[in-house]
Amino acid sequence: MSDTGPGPPAALADKLFEPFVTGKDQGIGLGLAVAKQAADAHGGTIRWDRRAGKTVFTIELPT
Repeated sequence: MSDTGPGPPAALADKLFEPFVTGKDQGIGLGLAVAKQAADAHGGTIRWDRRAGKTVFTIELPT
């Protein structure tokens, strides 16, 4: 998944997948924590980075 938004604030980058961490005024900070929990439960990983002006989230699951 990717979008052209500004990405997470630098102060949150290391904590982005923790519960209740959000940079949004109306956010509760559970979406990425739940996604990480699901990836972990299936032996996978989730990560994010910035590429060509886009914020990109990647989930990898084993086959």
